[in-house]
Amino acid sequence: MAKRLLGVALWALPIAGAFLILYLYLGNNTVSNSSGNRQQTGGEEMSTLLASVLSVSITPQTQADKIRSEGFANNSFFADILGVNKSGNKLSLGINLPSEKSFDTKKTTSLVQCGPDKTNVISSTNLALLKEKVNLIKNAQVGDFLWAYCLNDSCSIIGRECVLVKRE
Repeated sequence: MAKRLLGVALWALPIAGAFLILYLYLGNNTVSNSSGNRQQTGGEEMSTLLASVLSVSITPQTQADKIRSEGFANNSFFADILGVNKSGNKLSLGINLPSEKSFDTKKTTSLVQCGPDKTNVISSTNLALLKEKVNLIKNAQVGDFLWAYCLNDSCSIIGRECVLVKRE
């Protein structure tokens, strides 16, 4: 039993550490860039989705619960990027829908409608802001993660704001 608890604690420690780092880096409307320097986000220039992700006011669990009760349309989600179709401007996604009892995934191919002015890239390691105002399709790779909004009930169109989480 003690070994199992130790295993769970060791598994959860990096996640808790990432949230602690996130909390410590979020003072005074600033984020850290890839070199670890704090930079002003310019208030309104920082997307509300990015701010929510960085402040941990939304999580995959809270958004999954919201999607289950309200549906996909106009709700943000967290997904694994399973494929990138650059010519079709589409991403194959595994939308994570964790619950207390299971970890479900909805697989979909979605047309991307996130403009570069509303797309940012952060690190999966420390949530540092790596790039601002990028083309999502050009920067996305299989294995990365994505926060975005479903623009319809089936989530076949995504957009409004996108936060690409680069796996590092």
